Amino acid sequence: TAHVPITQSVLLVDGFQFRFRNKATLSGVLDHWHIDYVNLRDNSTSADTIIDDVAIMEPIESFLIDYTYVPWDHYSNLTNPSTVMKSSADMAVSNNHTAAKLQTNGGLLVDGNLFSLPVSQPNWEVGINPYSFGVSTQPYVFPQSFPGDTMASFDVKINVATSSTNIYDVNDTTYFQQEFRNYYAYDDGSAETGYGFEVYNAELAYRFDAYEADTLAGVLMKFIPSNENVTDNIFLLTIWADDNGQPGEIIYQDSYFKPHYPIYSGKKDSYKFYKFNDNEFVPVPETYYVGWEQIENDMLYIGMDLNNDNSDKIFYNTGGSWNNTSFPGSLVIRPVYSTGLNGTLNIKPHIIEVQNITIYPNPTNNIVNLSGLNHNDKVEFRDLSGRIVYSSDATNFISLNDFSNGIYIVSVYNEVNKLVYSDKLIKY
Repeated sequence: TAHVPITQSVLLVDGFQFRFRNKATLSGVLDHWHIDYVNLRDNSTSADTIIDDVAIMEPIESFLIDYTYVPWDHYSNLTNPSTVMKSSADMAVSNNHTAAKLQTNGGLLVDGNLFSLPVSQPNWEVGINPYSFGVSTQPYVFPQSFPGDTMASFDVKINVATSSTNIYDVNDTTYFQQEFRNYYAYDDGSAETGYGFEVYNAELAYRFDAYEADTLAGVLMKFIPSNENVTDNIFLLTIWADDNGQPGEIIYQDSYFKPHYPIYSGKKDSYKFYKFNDNEFVPVPETYYVGWEQIENDMLYIGMDLNNDNSDKIFYNTGGSWNNTSFPGSLVIRPVYSTGLNGTLNIKPHIIEVQNITIYPNPTNNIVNLSGLNHNDKVEFRDLSGRIVYSSDATNFISLNDFSNGIYIVSVYNEVNKLVYSDKLIKY
């Protein structure tokens, strides 16, 4: 707590203004200042440290397990959306006064629908009070029939409710928007620090467990400036399949002749969209890893959100084996899926020739037929772990008699190895 006396009475008139200025390092995201509870009070002294207020200490950013954003079509396709909802939302509520405050029923407003929140204890005690409420069952499941096929947004307001003697009612309430876009994200859009490795050919892999297998159009990433400019350093954007809880077979990697570079974006919710080489679309299973292989031994400083901890999904390889990071946080890396937003993002898949390919029957219990293939096409089947289980030149039918029952990603590549078709096939 800091006290700044105002002794010049000439300042105390209508329209009186003041501002705070701070000195910071200009070379990167190295200094952060946060100011709260600015009070202008008569007869205040250095002993005046008590503020009669109950306040929610941290925001809630999502009711989904792990994710802050998921693709709308992945959520709307779920048979039971309650399986991806948090079992409870946890908050910390601070009572900054010297006496306990009455706790009454709070309110949860989801897209205009009001629900009551429980009273967990008689009072908000002095200090920090843990508070949680269930969100995994109805009515806290977001409706799947929301209009629009590529994105949706739901307004959420949470009020913990306190006695009327509380002087800052606005601090009893927090708001957020549960947004569904065309990507998965663990982060809140801010980057409090940067993450990386000072090792030649180091690899970074970030695990995602998608709601369904689908096709990636690219990756959003936020690199942050520090006291070193690494925008001339190349990296190879890479997608891995899963191998028993660690990155496994490489599904996609940039060519050394077409690498990528860190590009800085200087504000929250501003990212660089990295396309795959030749605007390829990359089919991925439900579980996969996104990251890069760097060439030089300089840190690339990918943004790291310290408000959400998903360190168990961050892997690195600096010496021949994969390890989990020891730093808590979430990387600002967001895999983008191919949806109706492609036109908005100016994403044009690299398809040399539009082919009217059909695979039938689907589902099938044995034989699958393929029509519309060109003579030089290549057919590839991957299971949901990303492993290639079948590969052949163009053929009119394939026997699945030796395949296990399950879902497979069928991809067709043309003679220059560009993806021209991708779809899911069910074997029962």
